[in-house]
Amino acid sequence: MARLAAFLSSLDIFQITIKATYGINDLKIDLNNLYRRAGLKGLPSVFLLSDAQITDEHFLVYINDYLSSGEIFGLFTDDEVEEIINYLRLEAKSQGYNETKENIWKYFIDKVRRNLKIVMCFSPAGNTLRTRARRFPALFSGTIIDWFHSWPRDALYSVVIRFLDDLKSISNDLRLAIANFMADTHIDVNQISIQYLTNERRSYYTTPKTFLEFIRIFQHIYENKQMKIESEIVRLLSGLEKLGSISAQTAILQEDLKISTEEVNTKAERAEIALKIVTVEAEKVAKEKVCSCISSARVSISIKFSPLRMMNVEKLKQKRPRWKKFKRHVQ
Repeated sequence: MARLAAFLSSLDIFQITIKATYGINDLKIDLNNLYRRAGLKGLPSVFLLSDAQITDEHFLVYINDYLSSGEIFGLFTDDEVEEIINYLRLEAKSQGYNETKENIWKYFIDKVRRNLKIVMCFSPAGNTLRTRARRFPALFSGTIIDWFHSWPRDALYSVVIRFLDDLKSISNDLRLAIANFMADTHIDVNQISIQYLTNERRSYYTTPKTFLEFIRIFQHIYENKQMKIESEIVRLLSGLEKLGSISAQTAILQEDLKISTEEVNTKAERAEIALKIVTVEAEKVAKEKVCSCISSARVSISIKFSPLRMMNVEKLKQKRPRWKKFKRHVQ
């Protein structure tokens, strides 16, 4: 809201950059630059300060001094003061100020207070704001406090619709249902917080920022889920494409296998026929070999026993006369 108000008022916004080493001296340097921008250059500016940026309670000492009188002790050195007075001398004179150092310095401070606005965004929860109000009274006496009340349901509903317009994938009916649910949920939490305070004496605060964080969390979860689903869809389509490719390759391989099987069967049949022919021929060769061996054995036996036969024939011829003589004698 402060940024929106500053934008509508054409004011430049300045915020301190919190670092681990940021301290009082860094704050004084930033305030020195803001004073120069507002008082010397005449640039309308907003110094936006939140709870999270107050890392040291001594920061509020300088804020309290500015709100109460416009001057911060020790912010400028003597040389810087002389430089500022000399720079604004003619300008202050043209505005009706006397040319004394005090009047020119007063003109500088008045110009700073006109152009430099301080906006403090503090939470009322707890005792911190109450303690600061006692220690630094200008935080209340020198400021205008804007209390932000709960948003009405119509405002909650319209805010949700505005943020959900960025999610183009959600249908209009679903967008309306989500907006109604979020608005009713925020209102229910506020009502239960009142009951919680009554029963437990403990406060639970819900702010417009809480509601906006609720919407951002929904957007974050929705976008992550959508990305996850889209990624799974891509993986599924890729898997189906690979399965289709594998099926086509499998069909081609099956056709090749069928052709190869037919060729193998044909060659097997030819091999079986050739084997039968070889077997028959081998049997014939074996029989012929046996017959050849028998013939060779006969010839060998015949050759072996031929001399013996001749010898026996000779002996028989020699004994034949005796045999005849014996036969006659017997008769």
